Amino acid sequence: MRVLIVNLGYPPNTVGGAEILVQSLAKGLVARGVKTSVFSLSEKGEDWEYDDSGVHAYFARAHPMGIALLDPERTLAQKLLWHALGEINIWTSSKLGAVLETERPDIVNTHNLLGLSVSVWSAAAAFGAPVAHTLHDYQLLCPRGTMFRHGAACPHPCHSCRLLTTRRRWASAVPSAVIGVSRFILEAHTTQGYFAAARKAVVPNGYRRSGATEKRSGFEGKGPLRIGFIGRLHPIKGVELLLDALRQFSPGSCVAKIAGTGNADYEARLRLLAHGLAVDFMGWVGRDQFYPEIDVLVVPSIYGEPQGMVVIEAASFGVPVIYSKLGGLGEVGASFPAFRAFDPSQPDGLVKALRPWVENPSLARRLKPSIGPVPTPFTLDGLVDGYLRTYAAAIGAAGEDGAVGMVASNASGPS
Repeated sequence: MRVLIVNLGYPPNTVGGAEILVQSLAKGLVARGVKTSVFSLSEKGEDWEYDDSGVHAYFARAHPMGIALLDPERTLAQKLLWHALGEINIWTSSKLGAVLETERPDIVNTHNLLGLSVSVWSAAAAFGAPVAHTLHDYQLLCPRGTMFRHGAACPHPCHSCRLLTTRRRWASAVPSAVIGVSRFILEAHTTQGYFAAARKAVVPNGYRRSGATEKRSGFEGKGPLRIGFIGRLHPIKGVELLLDALRQFSPGSCVAKIAGTGNADYEARLRLLAHGLAVDFMGWVGRDQFYPEIDVLVVPSIYGEPQGMVVIEAASFGVPVIYSKLGGLGEVGASFPAFRAFDPSQPDGLVKALRPWVENPSLARRLKPSIGPVPTPFTLDGLVDGYLRTYAAAIGAAGEDGAVGMVASNASGPS
């Protein structure tokens, strides 16, 4: 099998989590003997390529502004122009066509197409290769990519979003298969008429700790409960909800460690809201440094997370999690019986979930050594298995008329 993966970026050009996932998938495929290449945008203003441990990575000057999202100093006008040019991208097809001729893939797997446009699907189809598209977020449904507006999650795309994404919906008829990182994100698209004729699969993102073993140990200290949050500091992530919950507990009963960065103004707002609380804003820190410092992780997202990799990361460190039940978080969290869900729409939902452990921190600390290994569907091996099955089904179905079905997946629950 020969696979070509297409994504906005690829390391060293890392825009977000999709780039790390794509690299992990590509290297995992190579380890299984699959000839794998990756096509992404160049940030250098020129075409270039390199070999990444067996993965042949192509970086194409296929957008006049490169990857503007990598520039922290970009203005709003530059961002809007970059997105507009990406939506009507007329440069990608010829660049991708040359790579298709060189690599001759059996299947093209697209991921984040911001800046590249959905015309990638037509270019691959014109070459004769079936296309499998992976849904990591809401970009095809919502220009903001979050399905979140006016402080609340959107139950469905609003009229303006449907209008602005009409071309994307029509183009979704091209892929032969569609992969959701959760059943939630997959159904969010299919219920809106996307990928009507595509084979469907749920393949969660996989995670593997760095190092040969996963060390799990309890914390013997007698101090207050150490509550952690790690991730992007953004209103949709629910950090304000966590700070509000902390105010409901008596001083000295818990401390919070918040790891991550975000917009400078929003970070300043969070620090102001945390005044008087025992909160340590740690900035960016590595996972190996962060998780041993907490007793429980809180994932308080107030929008429908497509999956929630942070829950799996915490489990790999043996750290119990209290998570919002919205979106894909609910699917992931349900795979770990020791973890607790809460409804962020309930004013005291997070407080009720936290209270038993705040009042008796040893309850959480004693859980740490007993949190079992990460289930196979959420490992890198499970990830590669799921993609290989989906690729094989899409390739086998190439040429069939109206072939629609659910490909066997690694996700928990029925396929």
